[in-house]
Amino acid sequence: MGCLGYPNIQMNWASNTRVQVVAESMTRNRFYKRRNSIKIINDLDFSDDEKRSDLLWRIRPLLAKMRQGCLSLPRKEKLCTDEQMIPFTGCCPVHQYVPGKPYRTGLKVFVLAAPTGLVLDFVVYEGKTTFRDTGGKGIEKQAVLHLAESVPQGTHLFFGRFFTTINLLDTLKIKGLTGTGTLMSNRIQKECEIIGDKPFKKKERGASEMVARRSPPELAVIKWLDNKPVVMASPAYGIEPQDTRTRWSKKDKRFYNNNMGGVDLVDRMLSFYRMASRTLKWTVRAVLHFFDLAMTNLWFQYRSDLQFQGKKPLKFLDFKLLLGEELITQAQAGSASDSEDDYTPPRQKWKPQPNEALRHYGAIHLSEMVDETHASRYRRSNCKSKMWHTQNVCHLISFI
Repeated sequence: MGCLGYPNIQMNWASNTRVQVVAESMTRNRFYKRRNSIKIINDLDFSDDEKRSDLLWRIRPLLAKMRQGCLSLPRKEKLCTDEQMIPFTGCCPVHQYVPGKPYRTGLKVFVLAAPTGLVLDFVVYEGKTTFRDTGGKGIEKQAVLHLAESVPQGTHLFFGRFFTTINLLDTLKIKGLTGTGTLMSNRIQKECEIIGDKPFKKKERGASEMVARRSPPELAVIKWLDNKPVVMASPAYGIEPQDTRTRWSKKDKRFYNNNMGGVDLVDRMLSFYRMASRTLKWTVRAVLHFFDLAMTNLWFQYRSDLQFQGKKPLKFLDFKLLLGEELITQAQAGSASDSEDDYTPPRQKWKPQPNEALRHYGAIHLSEMVDETHASRYRRSNCKSKMWHTQNVCHLISFI
């Protein structure tokens, strides 16, 4: 359903827009009943104290299973961290508003991803109780340090202006990690005597200046003039070597900030064919989001494996359609393998009688009185239900 993108779910069962693989596998009413009854855990298994201490207790087993799968994936030398939004506008105990995002309202997730878009770790933000004591103040520092616990030493992290602070970079350096990110002007320390924005804007586009701190841990603060001044901080990279390149390099076939786009890439892939069914339950929205995330991660791994073998992978749309068809086929095969007492054959599609081509052709489709036994039962062969008396049908048509 997410691949087809119908504006209304009922169109999958409608006569003029019917999707055969969906309509024949499950009826419309049964689908709605099952979707509204989606639950991850039994409410009676949790005490009142556990429910109050964990705002996400309704989906906690799913989050643990998803995170376990992400942590089992191999790590690369360069990773990135960023925010991700689960779109939802209804009532939710962890509802957040983040301006500047494509989806501004919903559940906020901090994500650790590879440059290829593969999600390696995540944590759903639930307020002040989200992170345990990680040795620092501020949600931006706690989020990065929490995600950095699953990466080996020597890894280089990239993050945006929301996360970058001088204190965070120094803490990562002590832990054997390095980080690079854009820095807000109000987070530049007073000891850093870097050029101001007004005199810097008078220079030509592409100009850059650097201020370095030699005392350990070493750190470089670089200001670069693009459309406006951009400040970056890093203990691993400086102003040299300098080069000239466009935002998209035809030679390398990649963007100049390719190490920072992993989370944005997975967000874009999720937005293409999202399971965007309307619901008032935040748990259903979160469950569908992480199902989509699992399939997106699977496609990233599949594409990487086939590119390594020199083969051409399927497009994301074709891959997701094929995966959906396989899951439906396996479910139907599992139902057929059950015992005869438990197996209910699918209901056959109703066929109109007389033929559809003759139903509105003149008046030849009307009933007529016949002098036979049980003439009041106007029905199809092998039908045991009673129908209207033909005389009543004629009276009704005459009245219309």
